[in-house]
Amino acid sequence: MIPALLWYFLPSQITHALLPHLSTYLPGLFPPAFKGTSAYARNYRHAYTALVLGYLAYSAWSSPERWGEDYYAVLGVSRGEGDEGLRRAFRTL
Repeated sequence: MIPALLWYFLPSQITHALLPHLSTYLPGLFPPAFKGTSAYARNYRHAYTALVLGYLAYSAWSSPERWGEDYYAVLGVSRGEGDEGLRRAFRTL
């Protein structure tokens, strides 16, 4: 529940806070614009998209699967363990 709420509120709040800085330091990509104008809406869409895609890329890069966490070792079983052995080991966690 909490992550869904965070995904709903945080990117928008961060984008609104970040947009003035982006317009100051990257005026070629985010030309200065007043709130309520179509230029501001375009800047907002681009910044929001970059923020969300950047976070998703970071999440994919830092995920345990990327680094090859061995789930068999976590369960304490060998790779040749059958279904029942895996279930038994998982239940003991």
